[in-house]
Amino acid sequence: MPTQQQQRVALVLAGTLLAVIVALVLLVFIQDRREYFWMLRGLLRFTIAVTGGIVASYFVGKLAIGGKAFGLAIRATGGFAVFIILLIWDPFAGVLPGPPIFEGDRLGDFVEFLQQAYAEGKTPERIQLAPKNSERLAEFRLSVPSVSAKTWIKVSQKICELHPCLVCRVYESEKRVEFDFASEPKECWTSSKHVYYRCAPTNCGTD
Repeated sequence: MPTQQQQRVALVLAGTLLAVIVALVLLVFIQDRREYFWMLRGLLRFTIAVTGGIVASYFVGKLAIGGKAFGLAIRATGGFAVFIILLIWDPFAGVLPGPPIFEGDRLGDFVEFLQQAYAEGKTPERIQLAPKNSERLAEFRLSVPSVSAKTWIKVSQKICELHPCLVCRVYESEKRVEFDFASEPKECWTSSKHVYYRCAPTNCGTD
C-alpha cells in the first residue's frame, strides 16, 4: 500500500496533470489553433494516459493486460496497464479542427496548402489547378481576405462563386476539385513587375 506521503504527492501530480488536460482541451477545441491542432491533440491524449495511470496505481485491486502490437508481445499491470489502454484508445477519433478557413489572396497558396494537408493525411479532399492554366491560376488573386465553409470543397466552390472568371469542376466520388478559368482573366502587374491575375473588369489595385 502506498504511504500517506506518496498519496499526497500522487494527488498533487494528478491535479496538475488534470489542469494541463483542461488547458489543452481549451487550446484544441475552443481557441483557433488549426496549425497546432494535431500536435496538441496528441499531447492531450498522452497527458490523459499519464494521469489515468497515476490515479489507477493508487486504487485497490488488480489489472493486467497482455497482447501483441506491431509483432511485439505487450504485458502490463496496475497503473501502467491503464496508461497503455488510454494511450492506445483515442477518445477524439473523428474530431477535426473547426470549420475550414483559408486566409490569403493567392489561389496558388490555397492549392499548395490543401495539397500538403492531403499528403499528410489531414484531409481526404484534393484541390488542383487545371494543367493547361496552372501557372496563371496559381498567380490569381482573390478579392476577399478569407473564405470559410463546411468543407474544403465547399470553400473552393465559394471561391468560384465570388470570382466569375473561375470555374470549379467537382468530382464528388473522388473528393476532388479542379480550378480553371471560365473566362479570360485580367492581367495585372505589381510595382516589382510581377504578373498576377484578377477577374475583369476588376481594377488591378495598387500591389
